[in-house]
Amino acid sequence: MRQARMQKELQAVRAQCGEDSERLLQETGKLYAKYGIRPISQLASLLVQMPILYALYQLFSAHGSAMSSLLVPWVASFAQSDPWHIVPIAYAAVSFVSMLIPLTAELAGTGSGLSRSLLPLLATGLSLLFLWRMPVALGLYWTANKLYFILERLFFRMGWGRRLLYKNIPEAS
Repeated sequence: MRQARMQKELQAVRAQCGEDSERLLQETGKLYAKYGIRPISQLASLLVQMPILYALYQLFSAHGSAMSSLLVPWVASFAQSDPWHIVPIAYAAVSFVSMLIPLTAELAGTGSGLSRSLLPLLATGLSLLFLWRMPVALGLYWTANKLYFILERLFFRMGWGRRLLYKNIPEAS
């Protein structure tokens, strides 16, 4: 949201600085500071998720054979992959839908049509390939996570959620 709010100012800075890359870098840094954007934190959030993913995979691979559920009666244990591939396909469908819902109406028009449709298709295909032979527990976990993600997106599109989302973000100049 912070990046979306600063786009007009960023475009103005790019037009103003022209070919002066050093000045552009300084002005962009000032804009990032004004809007409270820390690019390194985005990378850090991705790196934090990797050990969690690895730990879940190890947990369900090693101890999932002792766990089962009524949610997936066609699988004997959580350690097995889904032989009918229902859980990976359900995750891919929920994931695709979640990528089509922008956080706010402002973000619905950003980006080209190709990037708004191709990126979700590519990500869905990769996630489907990734989960195809994984333990069914990981597919259930990620499907529940994406369903929560959709509910979160819908919440932030409502009035109260929108106010919470824009809290402490300066207005675009």
